[in-house]
Amino acid sequence: MNTANSLTPSPSPGTPWLTTAIALGTFIVGIGTTFVVGGMNFGQQKNALENQTTRNQELQKQNDELAALLQKWREAVAQRDELLASTQSRLAAMQNDQCEAIRSEIDDLENSLSWADNNHMSELRRSEINRLITQHQQSLQSCFAARR
Repeated sequence: MNTANSLTPSPSPGTPWLTTAIALGTFIVGIGTTFVVGGMNFGQQKNALENQTTRNQELQKQNDELAALLQKWREAVAQRDELLASTQSRLAAMQNDQCEAIRSEIDDLENSLSWADNNHMSELRRSEINRLITQHQQSLQSCFAARR
């Protein structure tokens, strides 16, 4: 029923195929472009991830080294604290011990006598130091006896 008064032109038989081919080509180019851009982004992200992983490993290694060093410092400080407490305790005991003061004086006199021997001190001075040592030793014996 072809009428001469028809306003719509009749499509040519080759046009739908050409339109479909152009649309399909555009679609394929779009997909290809998407894959290329996506691949580039993936490559950049993979590279960034590898860099961050390497940096993370380096920082973890530094952290482990610093943690070990910190532990050594803590142990050293704990040992020093123990030594200090022990020394302070002994010092307090010695300060409270009258006998220790006498023993310290004897040590000082014996050191003076050694110095006198090495430096050719007069015989009078040496005998005086020996007399003082003897007196202090007697005092020390009395001190120890008084403790019992």
